[in-house]
Formats: sequence, C-alpha cells, structure tokens
Amino acid sequence: MAFVDGVPARREELKTLQEVRRRSELLVSLGSCSSFGGVPAAQHFHDLSDLKKYVYKGMEDLHSLEIFPISNYVRVDFQLRGCPASKWEILETLTALIAGRVPQLKSYPQCVDCKIRENRCLLLDGLPCLGPITRAGCGVVCPSAGVPCDGCRGPTEEPNLTSAVKLLSRGTTYPDLIRKFQKYCSLVPEYQELFDKWKW
Repeated sequence: MAFVDGVPARREELKTLQEVRRRSELLVSLGSCSSFGGVPAAQHFHDLSDLKKYVYKGMEDLHSLEIFPISNYVRVDFQLRGCPASKWEILETLTALIAGRVPQLKSYPQCVDCKIRENRCLLLDGLPCLGPITRAGCGVVCPSAGVPCDGCRGPTEEPNLTSAVKLLSRGTTYPDLIRKFQKYCSLVPEYQELFDKWKW
C-alpha cells in the first residue's frame, strides 16, 4: 500500500510515481494536490512566466511538467482529499484496508457537520463559504474558526452548483468566486462548465 502526496512536476518524479504504482497493490492519493492538482494546477489559468516571476522569483529557468492530478498518470484506488488531508480519514483508511474492508468516508456536504457542531452559518454573514458543495470529513476546521470553507476537499456527490453560485455571488464578484473555486480544484470535472462560462 502506498500513499502519494503532491503531483509530479518533473519527469523523474513521474517515473517515481509510475514505479510506486507498479510496486503497490493499493495506491491512495493524499491531499488536494495529488487528488485534484491543487494549487500547483494554477498554471492552467495563469501566464506561466508571471507565475515564475512572482512565485518562483530567482528561479525563472525552472522547468515543470504540466500539472495534473496523479490519476491522470496512474490508477488511484482511494482519494484522501483536503489541504491537509484529514487525520481521521487517514486513520480510517489505514484501519479499514488493514482489516480488509472499504474505508467509510463522508460524501455529504460540509454544512451537515457545521450543523452538528452548532456553528453559525457563515453564509448568513455574507461570507463566500463553499461548505454547501464541499465534501465533509475535515471536521469543519475553517468554519469552526469563523473562516469560510475554500473547498479544498472538492465537490460533494452531485453538488447543486447552480444554487451555490447564485447564493455565493451575493457576497462576492464572479472573478473572486472563480478564484475561490479554482484555488484547490481547478481541474475537477464538476467545475469545468462553470469555469468555461465565467471566462472573462
């Protein structure tokens, strides 16, 4: 069993990933980067020379592969989402796989866990919280601290994007909302139609 964090950015890293897959009966993507491309996938939406200038100042000659989730290169058996991945989900996955059963991970929206914790809904304060369409499992750490969910765990099953966008756009601009969706999950198929629609 192997847990893979991050994405291959260089050819030697891609070769290592492929070798890990070849040697592993089960492969688990660990975190938003390996599961969705994460923040490094911003290169798909920005000028790469600008990114090198501002993010990698002094390393402008840096060469990188085009960033994709590891599932673009190898078969992934399980995803542990989030930035960072949830301690509870890591333990549940390890325990389940050792016991020979499928891990029981949450697939419902973050809002359910917020309600259970009796958190005040940040949407009522006009904050752009992605909780209604983001998969639960992190323990709603951000909303519990008064910080809107950034959606690092990716979409819940069958997210109601139309209603979410209508609700979220009341408190922010479309470009800011796009950036919020793209921060961790710019390559998630469920969001592609929204990104195409909102190009400016």
